[in-house]
Amino acid sequence: MYSWIRSQGIIELIMPKYYSQIKIFVTLAPYFLFIQIISSTINQAFITVNDEQILKYIWLAHFICAVVAGITFLAADTLFISIFITYLRQARSEIQLIDEKFMIIAKYGIWAISLEYCAFFLLLLGMLVSNWTLANSLEISGTFCMNCVGMILVYIKMRIEKIPVASIRTFSGAEIASKDETSSETHTKVSFLVPSLNINYATSRRIIAKTEQSSK
Repeated sequence: MYSWIRSQGIIELIMPKYYSQIKIFVTLAPYFLFIQIISSTINQAFITVNDEQILKYIWLAHFICAVVAGITFLAADTLFISIFITYLRQARSEIQLIDEKFMIIAKYGIWAISLEYCAFFLLLLGMLVSNWTLANSLEISGTFCMNCVGMILVYIKMRIEKIPVASIRTFSGAEIASKDETSSETHTKVSFLVPSLNINYATSRRIIAKTEQSSK
């Protein structure tokens, strides 16, 4: 949900035709994840039951719920990481004005989602192996990956909070075009509110120059 809140602006740029469908999917996805929480609670509640048959069915139900939640989890992450990669490729292959916060979300979002992949497979393996020590090690490793994801998300939020409102940076090829502080402040005052506005770098510089002259 955090990924959706932070990246829905990018999704509107990259996949505007499918924005409404993606929004519906993201709205329904948490319900599939809550199923796993319910099944896990039931599994823990009946852990002291002596009937092996009942425990077997409870564990099987919990495993199925975990797989369903995991598939939903991976589908959402695959969607977001593909959108982030597409956005970064476009930013590096075209000369355009791009909101800086989108670049931060895309870059660190890829790292966060990659760790989420690792966490999912580690936790899934932990449920499948019979060796208790190995299962605990896998679960601890998966939990560590998720903690790293949480730290990355906090870092993303901190970086975004430091960005001035309506701040847009110009990208040309794979490098960020450097600007002096005066140009950056003037650029912010111009307030281009449409990140996908396709104007070349020379044109944007002329606009900034005119703005500076008028301000004088």
